[in-house]
Amino acid sequence: MRNLSREIAIFDNQSKKQGAIIRKRGSKKLYVLFYYYRQRIEKSTGLDDTQENEQKLRTWLNRQMDGFDNLNLTS
Repeated sequence: MRNLSREIAIFDNQSKKQGAIIRKRGSKKLYVLFYYYRQRIEKSTGLDDTQENEQKLRTWLNRQMDGFDNLNLTS
């Protein structure tokens, strides 16, 4: 089994945010990584690795995580 931690660059975990925006080694695209009902979800965004795209993704990911939190409170 390969060590994935060496193949992924995590950009935005300075403060304890939910989910992560990552770029895999050898790729110029950004990926989102998060957990949903204890399942690890990693999806390509199809967006190039730019500061602007990273900020857009962080806004989107925060909204998604807020929605997941609200779902967990009602179930």
